Amino acid sequence: MKKIVAFLLCLVVVLSLLSCQDPHEPIESDSETPSSSEGAPIQPTTDYGDMIELYRQAIDVCSNYDGETPCESYAERYGITDTQEKEFFCDLMYGAYSHYAGEGKADSLSPIYKLTCGYAQKDLNGDGVDELVLLTEDHTIFAIFSCVDGEPRVIGGLDYAFPDKRSYLENCWIDGDGFIYEYSEGVFEHKIKYKVAQGGALLETVAEYWIETWAEYKDNVEYVTKYYTYDGDEEIEITESEYRALEEMHGKYLGQYSGKEATKEHSGLEYVPLFSEDELIKDIYDSVLTTKTKVYEVATGEFKFLKDVRTPYEQTLLADVTDLLYGFADLNGDGIDELVIDCGDRFILQYNNRRVCLYAFTPDWENPQVNIEYLSMDESWNDRLSKEEAHEIACKYLGISINGESTGALGTTVYYDTVVVAVPDETNVYYHILYIFEHYHNLGDGTHSLIPHYRYINSELLVNSTTGECFETEIGTECLAIENAEEYLGVNEWECEIGEGIKTVTRLEIADYAHCDDPYYRVVLIREYYVYSEDAPEDVPPYKVETLKEIFVDGWTNECMESLDKG
Repeated sequence: MKKIVAFLLCLVVVLSLLSCQDPHEPIESDSETPSSSEGAPIQPTTDYGDMIELYRQAIDVCSNYDGETPCESYAERYGITDTQEKEFFCDLMYGAYSHYAGEGKADSLSPIYKLTCGYAQKDLNGDGVDELVLLTEDHTIFAIFSCVDGEPRVIGGLDYAFPDKRSYLENCWIDGDGFIYEYSEGVFEHKIKYKVAQGGALLETVAEYWIETWAEYKDNVEYVTKYYTYDGDEEIEITESEYRALEEMHGKYLGQYSGKEATKEHSGLEYVPLFSEDELIKDIYDSVLTTKTKVYEVATGEFKFLKDVRTPYEQTLLADVTDLLYGFADLNGDGIDELVIDCGDRFILQYNNRRVCLYAFTPDWENPQVNIEYLSMDESWNDRLSKEEAHEIACKYLGISINGESTGALGTTVYYDTVVVAVPDETNVYYHILYIFEHYHNLGDGTHSLIPHYRYINSELLVNSTTGECFETEIGTECLAIENAEEYLGVNEWECEIGEGIKTVTRLEIADYAHCDDPYYRVVLIREYYVYSEDAPEDVPPYKVETLKEIFVDGWTNECMESLDKG
C-alpha cells in the first residue's frame, strides 16, 4: 500500500509540475489566449457576430472534413438554412480547409490548428466603421469584410475562397495606414495597392502595375519584357522608367519581412483567437486516438503518432497491441481530464501549451480516489493504409493532383506523376513513392518528341502505412543518374537516326529506381525501331526494342559501374 501511495504522489507531482517543453524547440506560452472560463472572445465594435460564428463553424468542420462531402451537408448540421449564410459558410469552409490541407503535414487536421485561427477588427479607411479581417495567428490574411448598410460584405480574400465575389488577395499585407498590398514577385511581377472605399462596398484600386516576360522563337530564343498599368479600365503599355516611378510612388519594400510578418509588425491589427484551449481539450484527445494529432513523448523528446509509440518494457508498437484500452480522468485535480492508455503498462497523456505530452508508467497502479471507466479501442484504429490511400496522401503532401498534370513553358511540356515502387511487408511499414517529372519538346511548329528529352525524380516519399505520415528521403535524383550515365557511356540521353524507311531512337532509361533500401539506379541504353514516313502518326509504338548496355549509378556518390557484386 505504501508503494501505491508513493506512486500516486509522484504521479500528481509529475502532472502538476512537469512541462513538456522541448528544450530544442521552445514554444511560447499562450497565457494571454482567452479561455472559456474567462468568457467568450472579445467581439468587435461593429456587429460581425453572425459572420464570426459562421467562421467558427467553418473552421470547426476542417478537422473532420473528408474533402469530398458537400459543404451543404455540414451547413445543415449547424442549422444554417439562409441562402446567403449558407453561401458564406461554404466559401469559408472550403477556403479554411485549403489552409489546413496546405500545411503539408500528416497531422495538419489536428484540432490544435484551430487555435491558430482568429480575426481582427480595425477601421482601415477612417470612415468610422470597423473592417473585419479573418486571419491566422501568424497574420496570414484569409478574408476582409466591411459593413454596408449594417450588413457584412466580403471585399477581399484568398483566391481559393469567395470566387467571383471580391478582389483576390494572394500574398497580401496591410500597412499601418490601412492600405492593402497584393503582390507577386520574380520574372512576372504584379503589384496592386488597394484601399477600402468610403462606405466599405469594395476594395478600390489605388495603383496596379506589372511586368510580363515571354520567349519568342526565331533564329534563337529571345526574351521580351513589357511593362503595363491601367488607365481607367484600359490596359496600357508603359516604359520601364514609368514602371519604376509607379513603384517609387506606391510600392513598399518589405525588406526582411514576409507579407504576414509585415502585417503583424505594422498593421496594428490585434489578433483575437476563435477558440479557447479549454473547449478543445476533448477534441484534441479524440484526435490523438484517431491519428490526427501527434503526441510529444517526454522520455524520447520526439513527436509521434500514438500508433508509433512503444510500450516501456516489451518495446511493442501500440498499433500491434491487442485489447488496447483508454479512458479519461482528472488525475491532478485541476478540473481538466487526462487521457489514460492501458496497454499492460500505463501511459498518461496531458495537454500542455499546444502539445499532448505522453508519460510512461510501468508499475501496475490503481488510484482509489479516481474511477477510470476504460473503453476498448475501435478495431479499425490500427488498419494499414491501402496502396491507393497512400498514393492519395502522397499527392496531398506534394500539393498535386492524383493523375498528374502538364504545363508548358519556353517550348517544353512538363508532365509529372507519382509512382508507388514498393509496398509494406513484414519488416517494413512504408510505401515508397516517387515524384517524377518528364519534359517533352513542344515547339512552336507543333512537333514534339516521342519520348521525354529529360526525366528525373523530383523527390521520394516514404508514407507510413499505419499513420499516413510522409517523410522525404535525401537520395540523389534521377536526373543526376542520367547525366552521369551519359558521361560514362559517352552518349547523349537520346539520339534519332532516319534511313531507308526506318527510324531508330537510342535513349537512356531508368530501369530500377534508387530508394532508401537500394541506393543504385539501373540505367539501360535502349534502341527502339520505328517504321518511318513523313505521314506516319506520332504515337505508333516501336516494332522492335533492344537493350544495348546497362550500368549502375550510385545515388549517393554518382559512381558508375557495369555490374554489382550482390554477394
